[in-house]
Amino acid sequence: MSPCNLKRVWSASRWLGACSWVVVVGAASLISATSSAADWPRFRGPNGSGISTDKKIPLDCTPPNLVWKVELPGTGNASPVVAAGQVYLQAATPADRTFVCLELASGKTLWQFTLPGAVGHTHKKNSLASCTACVGEEGVFVPLWDGDKLALFAFDTKGHKLWTYEVGKFTSQHGPGHAPILVGGKVIFVNEQDEISQVLALDAKTGAVAWKADRNPTRSCYSTPVLRERPDGTQELIVTSTNAISAYDVASGKSNWSWDWTGNRLRTVASPVLGEGLVFITAGDGGGNRRAIGLRTDGSGSVPGSFLAWDKGKGFPYVPCMLASGEHLLFISDNGIANCIVAKTSKEVWSERIGGTYSASPLLIDNKVYFVSEDGELVVISGGTKFEKLATSNLGESVFATPAVADGKLLIRGSTHLFAIGQTPKTAAK
Repeated sequence: MSPCNLKRVWSASRWLGACSWVVVVGAASLISATSSAADWPRFRGPNGSGISTDKKIPLDCTPPNLVWKVELPGTGNASPVVAAGQVYLQAATPADRTFVCLELASGKTLWQFTLPGAVGHTHKKNSLASCTACVGEEGVFVPLWDGDKLALFAFDTKGHKLWTYEVGKFTSQHGPGHAPILVGGKVIFVNEQDEISQVLALDAKTGAVAWKADRNPTRSCYSTPVLRERPDGTQELIVTSTNAISAYDVASGKSNWSWDWTGNRLRTVASPVLGEGLVFITAGDGGGNRRAIGLRTDGSGSVPGSFLAWDKGKGFPYVPCMLASGEHLLFISDNGIANCIVAKTSKEVWSERIGGTYSASPLLIDNKVYFVSEDGELVVISGGTKFEKLATSNLGESVFATPAVADGKLLIRGSTHLFAIGQTPKTAAK
């Protein structure tokens, strides 16, 4: 049978009673998953920074800059990730969950995995498919939720299933929306629920637990860890939640340091960012309460309060992540106010209302900041210390997922479509 038409049906009884999946493999899916500068392998790209140096991304999303638009097999808020010319993301209907692999150049479906699911409780802005995958040489890894139980699936880049790790029942007020990362041959997944809080490190080849670090549970949080290199050359994961900001040795899971967020009752949804020797964290709730901190990262053991560089309340985002750019932090509040502050001190540089409501995190691309509102409006501003609006356009579809950038394309996941924005021969000639 030709690889272009290969179809495989598989069944299992370990999860959801009986799952079925169909993989359609196209010739282009035989591409190696070797990482390159054009990859966007995890939520918010390399180390979760949200920063791309790509020089070819247009300022607006309307034709002729719309390279392709593909209808997805369901809805969802999961962000796209990209490696070696292949795009990965999940979608859901009330009856199933689908993990799909697309060709970056054309939007063509290369393979997809589908399993049965049901409607589970979520926040009104969440979805049944909100977990973002990660991808690397070892494969592609994605959490899938059936409306009750959560499991982490591993595939090779041709769509063959490698292993499944059953996380189990997921208990929260809002539903899942986490994103694993791949580092040192391990898949790191923060299992943060209302009743459970732990960091899991799974062997990327086998799915076996390499180490597990338990944390104090309070409420489900959704932050994705960032990676920091210590002075001795070892790597640590910085994990944030309502109770604490902690750093774990990647190899062993040993806690290097931890700062207790005393008195905090707010949820961390946005992921941390690193800059100026600090880690920056935001937290909030649906009632409009906000808190943001800058914390030194050079501690050990139980870190004292003196390591707190600054601690602020109003004006910071709850859901969208911040951007660390040199000496500054750039961000947008959930209600559409863009800001630039000095990273070390939190001193305001500028603050401007651009309007709209935001769940997607902004991206810094070639020193320009790209914001996408829930109404699908793309606003681009200068990334400098002076506010300057460069362009405004609209996709015509709601957007809650954070975009990705890879190989000259801005990938924006709408409510029902994936959009690829880039230079066409016509626009490149201008």
